[in-house]
Amino acid sequence: MSEPLSPNTIVKDVLDGHPEAVKAFIELGLMCVGCPVAAFHTLADAAREHDRDLTELLRTLDRRLESAVRPPS
Repeated sequence: MSEPLSPNTIVKDVLDGHPEAVKAFIELGLMCVGCPVAAFHTLADAAREHDRDLTELLRTLDRRLESAVRPPS
């Protein structure tokens, strides 16, 4: 990933910049995909709305996006 995710990262930016994130969001139970407020909500907003720990959400998304970019060894 070019820029690390932060609490202020906009959900739509993650989804637009990383198509593999769609699957990660769905697997995490975050129905941000297709949500009209994804263009305005930050990852901090999504964590709060879905009652998730923000730090763990960021770690999980970072790991999943990193593994999608890196080919399996």
